[in-house]
Amino acid sequence: MKLRRSIWLAVVSIACVTLGWSSLHAKKAKAPDPVRGKALYKKCESCHGAQAQGNQDIKTPALAGLSGWYLNQQMMDFRNGARGVHAKDLYGRLMAAVAKELKAGDIQDVVAYIQTLKPRPQRTLLKGNVSRGKSHFRVCASCHGGQAQGNKQKLAPSLVHLQDWYLRKQILNFGKGFRTYAGKGQSDHMQALSKIIKQQNAAVDVVVDVVVDLVVYIKSIKKIHKGDYFNGKRLYKVCLPCHGASGQGNHYLQTPAIAGQKGWYIAQQIKHFQSGVRGKHKKDIYGQMMRPMALSLKNTQEIKDVVAYVSTFKPRAHKTTVKGDVKVGKQYYENGCVVCHGKKAEGNKLMGAPSLADQQDWYLVRQIQFFREGIRGAHAKDKRGRLMTPIAKSLKDPKVISDIVAYIKSLHTP
Repeated sequence: MKLRRSIWLAVVSIACVTLGWSSLHAKKAKAPDPVRGKALYKKCESCHGAQAQGNQDIKTPALAGLSGWYLNQQMMDFRNGARGVHAKDLYGRLMAAVAKELKAGDIQDVVAYIQTLKPRPQRTLLKGNVSRGKSHFRVCASCHGGQAQGNKQKLAPSLVHLQDWYLRKQILNFGKGFRTYAGKGQSDHMQALSKIIKQQNAAVDVVVDVVVDLVVYIKSIKKIHKGDYFNGKRLYKVCLPCHGASGQGNHYLQTPAIAGQKGWYIAQQIKHFQSGVRGKHKKDIYGQMMRPMALSLKNTQEIKDVVAYVSTFKPRAHKTTVKGDVKVGKQYYENGCVVCHGKKAEGNKLMGAPSLADQQDWYLVRQIQFFREGIRGAHAKDKRGRLMTPIAKSLKDPKVISDIVAYIKSLHTP
C-alpha cells in the first residue's frame, strides 16, 4: 500500500514539475517584436521594398497587406524546404536561401514589422475579361473567399493586395508543378485548379488568357468594394484647390481637413451634399460652394474611388486658432461628447459620429454654431445630424465651446 502511495506521489510530483516547467517556459516565450523585426527587415528591403510593396523588375511580391499567419507559414516553408526547392523556381530558390538564415523567432519579428506596413495600391497591368474571370473565380472562392480575402483554416492567402503579374505567375507555377506544399494538401487543390484551366482550352496561349481573365477579376474586387485609388486620384483634382494636395484643408478658404477622417463619413457627407441634406441652407455659404463639387461625382463608384484615395492621406497637426481651457473642456467632453465621438475623438460609425481629433479647431467651432442655429442638422433626412442639434443648443456659452474644442485638439496624435 505504501509502495503504491509512493509511486502515486512520485507521478504527481513529476506531473507538477513538468507542468511547472511548461508554465515557466510559456511565461518566458516572447511576443513578436516589430522593432527588432524592422532591423531584420533591412535585408529584405532591397528586394521587397521599404514599404514591402514588391518589385516587378526582380519578381518579388508585395508583402504588405498579407495576413501574418500566411507570411509566417511561407517563411517557414522556404526555411524548411517545403517551398523554393524546384530546379526551375529560380526566384523561390533565392528566397529559400535568405529564409534559411533566419531563426523561427527572427521570422516572427520580421512578420510583426511587415504587419505594421500599409499595403500600397497596385496598378493593374494585365488586360483581360473581368466577366469571364468572375466565372472562373467561383472555383477559387471556396478557399480564398468571395472577396479573395483569404481563409486561414484552408491555408488560403488573401489575394487582393498582390500584384497581378505575380498572381498570374504563381497560378502557372502551380500548374507546372514548380510550386507545391510538401506534406500538405493545399498544393493538390491549386494543381487541380490549374488542370481545370488547362482543360478549358488546349492551346497554351488561350490558357494564359484564361489566367489573365481570372487575375484581372481578382484585382477588380477591391476596386468594386473599396474604390479605385488611381481613379480617385484623378477625380480628386476637383477637390485639390480647396482641400489641399494632402487633404489638410485651408483656413483662408474655410475648407475642413479631410485627412484622417473616416472613409464612411466622407462618403456619407458627399452624398448629403449631393442630395441637398447639406449645402442648401441660405446661410451655409461654404456648403453651397461644396455642393456642385459633390455633384461632379457621377455615381457611388466614383465616391468610393475618391474616398479610397483620400483615405491614404496622413493627418497633420493644425495651427491653434481657438483659445480654451483644456481641463475644463475635458470635463464637458467626457460628460457628453464621448458617448458618440469616442474617448479619443476617434469617431463611431454605429453612432454616425465623425472623427474630430484631426480636424481644425476653427472648423469645429463653426460646425457647433451651425448645429445651434439650425444651419446644419435641421433637414428631415439628416437623422444623425438631428441628434447633434440639441447637444449643440445646450452649449450656450461660447467659452465652453472653445474649451471643448481646445480639449479635442489636444487629442491629436502626430
